[in-house]
Amino acid sequence: METFLGYGVTTIHNPASNNVAGHIERVLIDKGRMYGPRVYHTGDVLYGSTQPSVYTEINSLGDARDALLRIKEEGGDASFTAKNYQLVPRSARQRLLLEAAKLDMLVVPEGGWSFDWGLTYFIDGYTSQEHPLPVPELYDDVLSLVEASGSSYTPLAVMNYGGIFGQNWIHQNEDIPNDAKLRKYVRHDILESLTEVKQAPNSSYLFFNTTRSTAELAKRGMRTNVGAHGEQPIGHLFHSEMKMMAMGGQTPYSVLRSATIGNAISLGLQSSVGSIEVGKLADIVIYPPGVDNVQKVWERSGHMKFVMRGGIVVSVEDGLVELWPRNGRKQARSPLNPEGVTGVGKT
Repeated sequence: METFLGYGVTTIHNPASNNVAGHIERVLIDKGRMYGPRVYHTGDVLYGSTQPSVYTEINSLGDARDALLRIKEEGGDASFTAKNYQLVPRSARQRLLLEAAKLDMLVVPEGGWSFDWGLTYFIDGYTSQEHPLPVPELYDDVLSLVEASGSSYTPLAVMNYGGIFGQNWIHQNEDIPNDAKLRKYVRHDILESLTEVKQAPNSSYLFFNTTRSTAELAKRGMRTNVGAHGEQPIGHLFHSEMKMMAMGGQTPYSVLRSATIGNAISLGLQSSVGSIEVGKLADIVIYPPGVDNVQKVWERSGHMKFVMRGGIVVSVEDGLVELWPRNGRKQARSPLNPEGVTGVGKT
């Protein structure tokens, strides 16, 4: 969680968590026991798999209400959303929406690599579509339907459907294991494992098509969100997602809007977060001189100098150190690397 904050992410919505653990995570952060963004989460996903430990059966409105109440009660104030994870019957998915509206809850779906499911999510009024439609190049018929739905779209280029995941493109084109900032936040064995990716030409990656279709939806006025699926390296990959959205044709300003106030509006949090306004929570990301994320691409967007979350100011360039109100305070954590090991290809 500290890593998210170190990369300027001050609020997260976890769309696949655990009812109780997600609540505990939020409380630990809010109480100052650990650093991190403010956490909202769906709790346990409502899964269509037949695996007994995760299967959720929704054959009636009562089943839907019971499933939602369990999330709401066990997950605490941070749980006002639910995750439909590949519930197969459309009737079950619609029951969730009907009961969620009565409980003032939102419902987000997992795309499931299914074009048919994806279209019905938009038609039926889901809060957003998580993951892209698996047909990367969208034409006017689908673009018009999606635009008119009123839903939001979180395409997740880093986990793009229809081709090799976009995160592999980042891993093969960036020197992740030797990134100086990442090595201060993420376990080095995790970073080094990200070098073991299949090298592929750009033509194997369809996130270029997906983000181009997403840019067209944004031009038509649809809310397009930025998410990163919690993939490694966390924090860094959120900025990679913004970069890929810009590569699809959105202006840097449009991408920044999607990553901030757009996400907040999609979750109904715009009165508290998403922009700098009187009465909102004090979340600010401060860059050193010379970094312009509004006019230029994202090569340095992850290299902010300070982050303020709810009025607490931390320095993030050399690991996370609190500056105000408790100057010099750090989070206790285990060593990230064995003594003397300096990185892949380094001596």
